[in-house]
Amino acid sequence: MNEKEIEIREYFTSLLNKKIHSTYKKEDRLLGDVYFFNDAYVIKDYHKEELPLLSLERMKTVYEILDSEKMCEKVIVIDEYHKRKVTKVVHGDVGYLDEVNESQVRNVARLLKKLHKHVSEYDVPMDIVSDLYRFKEDSSSFINKILENRIIREVNNIKDKTPIGLCHNLLNKDNVIYRLENALLINYELSNVNYTYFDLAFFIHENIKSINIKEEFLKTYFGASFNSLKEKRVDIFIRFVSLYYYYYYQSLYKITNDDRYLKLIKKEETYLKSLI
Repeated sequence: MNEKEIEIREYFTSLLNKKIHSTYKKEDRLLGDVYFFNDAYVIKDYHKEELPLLSLERMKTVYEILDSEKMCEKVIVIDEYHKRKVTKVVHGDVGYLDEVNESQVRNVARLLKKLHKHVSEYDVPMDIVSDLYRFKEDSSSFINKILENRIIREVNNIKDKTPIGLCHNLLNKDNVIYRLENALLINYELSNVNYTYFDLAFFIHENIKSINIKEEFLKTYFGASFNSLKEKRVDIFIRFVSLYYYYYYQSLYKITNDDRYLKLIKKEETYLKSLI
């Protein structure tokens, strides 16, 4: 047991005043390390360094908005001083081995539609293009310049035609779980007001392989208003999301020197090169 694990154990007992019966650390989680206690509690310990886009203050506000609607995990505390989040385990959750099925994507689509409605007329979306360029400044590898310019130009052309809403912004496999007929989104670390197609694109890029499943997801989300133009715009965002996270993961790797990000950088690089 290393010093960090001892510190986390002491933190758990002092915070919840409970004995530890079992504990283990889960690997391959982004933006920090995850520790499970007594098969009931989760402590997510974020990197001590300042990470771009991560705001525990904003995350706390998001959880306060969503908690009453049962759209997220049960939060015990968000500790801004220690940069930790303590939650209750969601029992009975089911992931997927290869690809989400039609029932699962319908549930996620309905949940995202509900999430995205949390927006006011005064909200301003993230400046995703400026963020991308900021992440790029910290990068050591770059994608084809012609392709990059085309992707950015395409998304700039449709941003003002895209609805905004409260978005999750990191809908990878670890952050979407399924329980019977319901889906649940967890880990709202990067949640912010954003273009709603960003969430749709990220979920498709990370979780969907087949055209039929993709269409079922989009048809459920858009309902009767679904058309080929909206699908085309989501596709534009898919390419942008890949480029965006290609540079974001590089900025995280530079800050943390965590090898987990190298695999993600390579994954996005492979996808982007396939577009050339």
